Amino acid sequence: MTRKRTIGLAAIALLTAFALIDIVTHRDPVFPATVIGVVEEQRSNGADHWFLDIALPEDETFRIKYYSLRPNRTLGERVCVQKSKRGLFGTSYQVTAQINC
Repeated sequence: MTRKRTIGLAAIALLTAFALIDIVTHRDPVFPATVIGVVEEQRSNGADHWFLDIALPEDETFRIKYYSLRPNRTLGERVCVQKSKRGLFGTSYQVTAQINC
């Protein structure tokens, strides 16, 4: 194996190790939120997409893509939302399975 290839493989292994350590040790905060809307986006090709409109207690609202069939959420329902911020990728929100948050 050449020296350049060895250095390249070592760099890839190091970056992978840092990414795995970040995934294992990083904890994203979970906030209580309220469902204010269930929106369907119909597509001419493929399955329909569902979105949940969510409101945080600080009057911040946002739309979450629901990765399932029709959401079984009702308007006014309280859900727990995980807020993830990863460097250059911006902030994303995801509904969690937690009951108390």
